[in-house]
Amino acid sequence: MGTFINAHCGKCGFRQEGMMFGSGFVKRIPGIPALKKDTGELVVVEKTDDPNLLFYHQKEMYKGSIEGYGIENFDIRLNPVNNLCPSCGEYTMEFINVGNWD
Repeated sequence: MGTFINAHCGKCGFRQEGMMFGSGFVKRIPGIPALKKDTGELVVVEKTDDPNLLFYHQKEMYKGSIEGYGIENFDIRLNPVNNLCPSCGEYTMEFINVGNWD
């Protein structure tokens, strides 16, 4: 089961809604939020070795340790707080769990 997440930065007001993190019953390969280095765009893509992508489950994309259990899909965990904002470049973006999909 996957998770619908919204991203919000309390500092600059950046907002992106309705992202589909994880994998569902039919879609086995999880989609993971990532930052495109060349455009600064927040996208959800399957994990790849593309050097243009920084995935938000990687330690350099959030500060501190993952709060609680984070937002999980199998062995991939997102930190709900202190994520790198694609707009202002600060670690002030939150991922908010808003529901599940399958």
